[in-house]
Amino acid sequence: FGHLEVLKWLHQVNPNLINQQNNKGQTPAHWASLNGHLEVLKWLHQVNPNLITQQNISGNTPAHWAAIKGHMSVLQWLHNNGYQALISQADPRGHTLAHFAAKFGQADVLQWLHKLNPELISQKDNNGNTPAHWAAEFGQLEVLQCLHQVNPNLINQQNNHGNTPAHFATQFGHLKVLQCLHKLNPELISQQNNAGETPAHWASLNGHLEVLQWLHQVNSNLINQQNNDGETPAHWASLNAQLEVLQWLHQVNPNLINQKDNNGY
Repeated sequence: FGHLEVLKWLHQVNPNLINQQNNKGQTPAHWASLNGHLEVLKWLHQVNPNLITQQNISGNTPAHWAAIKGHMSVLQWLHNNGYQALISQADPRGHTLAHFAAKFGQADVLQWLHKLNPELISQKDNNGNTPAHWAAEFGQLEVLQCLHQVNPNLINQQNNHGNTPAHFATQFGHLKVLQCLHKLNPELISQQNNAGETPAHWASLNGHLEVLQWLHQVNSNLINQQNNDGETPAHWASLNAQLEVLQWLHQVNPNLINQKDNNGY
């Protein structure tokens, strides 16, 4: 909560308190960064510089936490006071500041990172996901538009499984994000991943009927598309008990209900 005088008094009566980690490995420096309490962070740095680089059990530093809430003053102070390495540091899963900024809609942080080093906003995590994948997954339309402005190729990137941001937007039902991606690159909505799945498969699996109907409007062939196993969106709707989706698919193309996959199902 930024109560610096209280923190100083606690340190006087028990100097070890500022070094304590909670059950998730977080120190007072993590919480100061998350909530943008720069003066508190400066004081913690003065007392114990190691707190600034300490990771929690997920491998996240205070810099990651500052990016989550978009606290530019904290990030700039870290960068200007010898902690440039933290700005580009990834956690054990490959998640960078740019990934967290994209997830939580912090476009200002992404623009600042791009000015420091353009490569920071295109770095992939261990699954091959860029910040654009994260922006699409969490419905951060403004962030996705920002990323496209500084790096138009990001929206086309595939992760380790061949999924584009369009797959992620469809999986989580973010129609406006999907429409934006289609406007920027119409081919994204029909692109197959490594398993041959299009965004229409993912919309069907997760019951996003409105998304599926929009996909059908812009590309009527998508509902008939088979993946590498011969499965159509109707198979995927059935697999996850998406009855409303299945009924709509039957209405549009009754043959889909009888179509068999490669294994005869």
